[in-house]
Amino acid sequence: MSGKNAEYEKIWDEVYGHDRDPIRMNVIYPLLEVEFTKLTGKKILDLGCGNGSLIRQIQKYNYKSICGIDQSGEFLKTAKKNIDCRDTKLVQSNILEKLPFENDSFDSVFAIFVINELPLLYNMFCEINRVLAQEGCFYIVMTHPFLLLRNFLFEKFTGKKNEKFIGNLNYKNKKPMKYILSTAEVSTPFFQYTFEDIINVVNNTKMEINKLKEIDTSSDLLKEHLKYQAEKNVPKYLYLKLTKKISVDHKL
Repeated sequence: MSGKNAEYEKIWDEVYGHDRDPIRMNVIYPLLEVEFTKLTGKKILDLGCGNGSLIRQIQKYNYKSICGIDQSGEFLKTAKKNIDCRDTKLVQSNILEKLPFENDSFDSVFAIFVINELPLLYNMFCEINRVLAQEGCFYIVMTHPFLLLRNFLFEKFTGKKNEKFIGNLNYKNKKPMKYILSTAEVSTPFFQYTFEDIINVVNNTKMEINKLKEIDTSSDLLKEHLKYQAEKNVPKYLYLKLTKKISVDHKL
């Protein structure tokens, strides 16, 4: 998560905070647990680390080092309170620009609910490819491409306004929208990416898909959260595990 202003960051932390987001804690992190167990000896980058929620989870396992990067100084201040900083580095930098790391710096990169905040998907994937070591893994969790279409159909057939998105709900819309944060009166920019967009950017940046999973909210761990039960079998999130292809130079 990459903060956009102090008000948004403050309310986001109040609503979700570390270890309080039910989707991350009951769906996303359990899904990633099998990958966390494979991080022994790995150098890890958390892209858009926000308040350190993912880093806090990874620190329960074995790894070599972790670096969290976010453009929000406010989020990073909160992250320092939430994590063990002895073997973790936090960097404030604009993740839309060139990442402040050398080539092949990391074995694993995580981007959890960050992709839909980025207007230049190709540029970011190129940068991830650059900082990833050969055969390194890029883990992505993002909004499901069809979720916007679902909200469009909801408005069309019910005549009611959806409560999450402001803007053009066309599936192939390339203009930024606004995503409303929970029940709070703040929003963050949202960029829609189709399955075509995702597959093309993966291929064009010399990565390959190792795993793809459509995520719904049917987990038993979410039973007490009633707002997720009405459409619990509708995929709302997308998980991708990508691998950097071995270059010709490294094969020789």
